[in-house]
Amino acid sequence: MQKQKLIPKFFLVVQATYDNFEIGLFDHTGCVDMVKEDKMLASKNFILLLESFLRRNQISLENIAFIAVNQGPGLFSALRSII
Repeated sequence: MQKQKLIPKFFLVVQATYDNFEIGLFDHTGCVDMVKEDKMLASKNFILLLESFLRRNQISLENIAFIAVNQGPGLFSALRSII
C-alpha cells in the first residue's frame, strides 16, 4: 500500500506595519485566523508566536503550502527582523 501524500491547504501571510507585525492564516475561502504583536517584540517573539498560532489552529508546518510576506507600508527593518 502506498502512503498517501499530504497536500498543503493553507498559507501564511506575514505583514509589518508601522506599529505591529501580523500573521494571517488563509485557506481557499479566505482568512481563517490572524494574530497581531507589537513590532518592537517582532524579532524576539516571532517563532514563539508562530508556533502558538499554528497550535491554536491545530495545524503543523506540513499543512502550509507557502508563506507570503507583505513589503509595506511598514519599515523595511521591521519586516527584515521578523523574517
